[in-house]
Amino acid sequence: MLSIGNLEKTYESRNGICVKALKGISLDFPERGMIFVLGKSGSGKTTLLNLLGGLDRPTDGEIIVDGKSSKNFSEKDFDGFRNNSVGFVFQEYNLIENYTAGANIALALELQGKKSSLDEVNAILRQVELVDDDGNTLYDRRINELSGGQKQRVAIARALIKDPKIMLADEPTGALDSYTGVELYGLLKRLSSNKLIIIISHDAESAKEYGDRIIELKDGVVISDTLCEEKEKEQIAAHIDNNSKPGRLPIRRTLTMGLVGLKYKPFRLVISVLLALISFTFFCLAIVSATTDLLNAELKTAYKNNVKTVVITADSIGKSYNKYPDGHTSNGEFECTRTLTEKQIEILSETDDCTFVKIVGGGVLPSDIGKNNLGNMTVPEYYNPYNYLSRGGFQRAIELDPETGENDACLKPDSRLTVECRLPQNFDEIAITDYWADMYMRFGFVDENGTSHMIAAPDDLIGRTLEGGLRICGVYSTEEDKEWLKQYDYNEYNYEYITNDYIARWLDGEHIMNYAFVCDGYYAENFPFSTTYDVLYKLSGNISKDRKLIEKISYTYYMEWLPEENFGSYTRIDYSISAKYRTRYSGFADASEFFRDETFLKIATAVSIVFAIFSALLLMSFLLANIEVRKREFGILRALGARRWDIVKICMIESFAIACIDFILTLLLTGIVCIILNTKYNFWLFGIGIIPLFSLTLLCFGVAALATIIPAVRLARKKPIDVINNK
Repeated sequence: MLSIGNLEKTYESRNGICVKALKGISLDFPERGMIFVLGKSGSGKTTLLNLLGGLDRPTDGEIIVDGKSSKNFSEKDFDGFRNNSVGFVFQEYNLIENYTAGANIALALELQGKKSSLDEVNAILRQVELVDDDGNTLYDRRINELSGGQKQRVAIARALIKDPKIMLADEPTGALDSYTGVELYGLLKRLSSNKLIIIISHDAESAKEYGDRIIELKDGVVISDTLCEEKEKEQIAAHIDNNSKPGRLPIRRTLTMGLVGLKYKPFRLVISVLLALISFTFFCLAIVSATTDLLNAELKTAYKNNVKTVVITADSIGKSYNKYPDGHTSNGEFECTRTLTEKQIEILSETDDCTFVKIVGGGVLPSDIGKNNLGNMTVPEYYNPYNYLSRGGFQRAIELDPETGENDACLKPDSRLTVECRLPQNFDEIAITDYWADMYMRFGFVDENGTSHMIAAPDDLIGRTLEGGLRICGVYSTEEDKEWLKQYDYNEYNYEYITNDYIARWLDGEHIMNYAFVCDGYYAENFPFSTTYDVLYKLSGNISKDRKLIEKISYTYYMEWLPEENFGSYTRIDYSISAKYRTRYSGFADASEFFRDETFLKIATAVSIVFAIFSALLLMSFLLANIEVRKREFGILRALGARRWDIVKICMIESFAIACIDFILTLLLTGIVCIILNTKYNFWLFGIGIIPLFSLTLLCFGVAALATIIPAVRLARKKPIDVINNK
């Protein structure tokens, strides 16, 4: 049963004046029949229709549906009522312009959770006589290609396909010619035989001709309620099932409607995406820089560039904690050791992949041993990075076992040699690499007497004695790629760049091609008090395995609080004993420090957050503009019984589609920037790992959700009729 009791509706205008559209009216409606509600403009007819259909809410009073008062209706109940029990035929048609006639009708069926078949929709189209001269239905006809009468028939078909108990029509013939109006009333009359049809109209003549009951309103009250005599027996109380579920827009339709929104306001969309792209790329690069794992980066670069051996060196830190008699404390951090400890050496001695290396330093070898004749270099040659390594003598001298040393250091005799080549067997012998042979052949060799000699071939070096008395007994080729340095050409406008630019720090890494080799026990024999230990390690090519070796020799110990008698204070020192790999790329840790600098990261993060907030506001503005354009469409969906959540989902899909575009473009741009930086530095330093990827995902979709939630929820909370009428 459908009835209303003491129904009131008051509108408040913008200037604060209240207008009562309905003033406590009460009515009971039959199960079927055609009821006309007449009255002049402003009498409350349309307000009554909107309240009956659940498009609006009464200020007071109630609508009773099958014994349940609207006062006890939830939003879900209203949605279900509109979706299953009521079919609307609006004066302005309220069809979705982007859809065809068939799609508009099918949408109503889909909201009921039913599959819309072509045959079923075509049957309804034939029922409302929407066929062409050839007898084909107008299923595929666009809405803007239909006449006013045809649009109204589509609206009727959309209402009919739901098989509602009630049809509500607001001035259905208002925009039609008289002939089409007569046809439409005839159609509605036939339908009223098994449905309740309530029509709002000004046309008293048509009401008398087709109506079973005529209700007249004036100034918000019922002034007459007349039954047509011959129809009196038809007035049976209506039974309405209000336990039906609200409409649920299918995911396919939701996706389609969400993505269609991208075609509106294209210029604003492009601006939103570009601004978001800039801000998200800033943010992503800051995260990439902050989360760069230098050890992983260095090892990956080493693998990529065919580095075979690296040096394991100390990386130990001490932290001091001081307590003073006056109660204040202080602490500090210092480098506690520059050499591997005995415990680390003991652990490494059990590792088959390692060979002990004695560091050249502190006067262990004269700094100019191995130097070439610098006087023969031109300025461009002097500042060329490839030649730079040869300017200070050998970088390291390594003790090698004459029986296993070639394999340990990945050495092979220089293929250009035609004379005997061997590793040092005596303390006065030394072996050099092919890199040094190239330097001597290009710029000359300085012997023990300081005399310069030009060298034609590596053979000429065997047997010659360097300054310091070490005689060359072999020239060996490492498996290192020397061409990587030659790509950095001399810059005539900034030839000092080698000492100021990142290249100088890059070249502070370990370059095995710049090593020299002495016999086992050389340092113990010549410099017993100056020997320090590092380890030469052959890379496995497996990051996990190579990292574990460093972890294996890392540990922490601390000293108890010790009193300092002179100062009356107590000191405790914690020692973090660890190690690190040094390769020819180790200098990049310093060369790239700008990108990992705390100040840079803070600035980059702050800039990205500001841009992200601005892009969120711009995206929100874009969505608001889109919602404004599509407001009527969303109102129609709500009138058909779609839930608030369906409207929110459409908006969310639209914004998440933009977020996906932002995400993909940001990922591509960040990747390109990383590739450019990595190429510039020749280093696997910048890469999008799990943390940057997760952070970018969170940012993109978080901004999209934030930008959507306010306008979408605000729209969804409005009453359907207000959305349709753009209030």
